[in-house]
Amino acid sequence: MIEIIINYFSELMNESLVQLGINEQLVNDIVISILILVILIISWIIYKIIQGPIIKILENLTSITNTNWDNVLIEKRVFQRLLNFIPLIIIYVLVSLILEDSNILMFVQFMLNMLFIINGMMVVQSFLNFILEIYSKTSIAEEISITPFVQIIKLILYFVTIILLLSLILQKSPIYFLSGLGALTAVLLFVFKDILMGLVAGIQLIANKMVAPNDWIEMPKYGADGDVIEITLTTVKVKNFDNTITTIPTYALINESFK
Repeated sequence: MIEIIINYFSELMNESLVQLGINEQLVNDIVISILILVILIISWIIYKIIQGPIIKILENLTSITNTNWDNVLIEKRVFQRLLNFIPLIIIYVLVSLILEDSNILMFVQFMLNMLFIINGMMVVQSFLNFILEIYSKTSIAEEISITPFVQIIKLILYFVTIILLLSLILQKSPIYFLSGLGALTAVLLFVFKDILMGLVAGIQLIANKMVAPNDWIEMPKYGADGDVIEITLTTVKVKNFDNTITTIPTYALINESFK
């Protein structure tokens, strides 16, 4: 149905412009440009409707429910970023129909595929933030923090996104880039040394219940004497008795003594 409408308007504009004595190739380019502009305007309007009235309706619906998780989904922009796929899909489908025999179709699809990958990464990131927020409100979160695990999943997510983007840009399989990582292992281990040490230390801290948020710890070497407020992949934040904040490398709590 959509293809029929596009073809109808294309023929109508072609006839009108040809009657004005314009070159047929130029007419074709003008018609394609006008149709693409119309599609972009329609997609922009749909995007504004999604991010405006539709999200507002979802916010109102979640506010009257007895559960909290749906409010957090809105707060962490999970719905907003999921709905962003709608205008992208519309552009992809309609532009593919219009530029079916055009040389620039592959370039347009390439740009849209990049946007799909980036938006997909942002959806997963928002969902991870949602999980972390919901977990932080549970009683077990006071004893076991999952922040380091969520952070390492985000790092893997960013890594996968970069690999997919590179494979798209260079027209290579993702396996091609993964196979070349062996030679870079030593460099990567050096660059991400603190992160890897922090990950291992974080797992040990959590598994052995050595320290948890709201615990009072003393570590004079780092000027720490107060409540643990956050355990992340690379640091432990401590709010001292004088309201100052001290950050301690996570692995230091494994390698050194603290009270």
